[in-house]
Amino acid sequence: MWRSHWIALVVLLRTVGHVLKKVDARSDPVLGKIVEDHWQYINAQKEINPLFWKFIEEERNNILKAFDVRVKVSAHTYRTANDRGLTYHQLVEKYGESFDLIFGEHEENALYIAQMAHEWWDDQLRVIEVAWRQEILNPFTGDKIWDLLNMSFELD
Repeated sequence: MWRSHWIALVVLLRTVGHVLKKVDARSDPVLGKIVEDHWQYINAQKEINPLFWKFIEEERNNILKAFDVRVKVSAHTYRTANDRGLTYHQLVEKYGESFDLIFGEHEENALYIAQMAHEWWDDQLRVIEVAWRQEILNPFTGDKIWDLLNMSFELD
């Protein structure tokens, strides 16, 4: 069951970029130009966008092209000093069993990586929105979207 949830999560993370480029960008020429500039920036700056390239893009490609995932399930239970000599099954009976999804060769928490990828998309969408609002309100500033990536801003 966890595998189908993982596949859906990864595919939906990648879908954000596809919808942004193929639906949203086509609805407005100003937005389309901003999205295209932003995509060029992400392509040119692969080393500072590992969440996209090493997680979202690679894991999505693994799933859709090879039906393979880089996640494994790690089962564990608890043990205290008083539990010496108990088998794993006895510990499970006593404490229950927990499962973690582990991602990649560094065995990182997969759900944490997915949460960071969601936050990465949220940041990208904010940058695009700020650039679009700026262009709509003042189309003669000449700022490029990659200049906006370095600015700090807060949304209400």
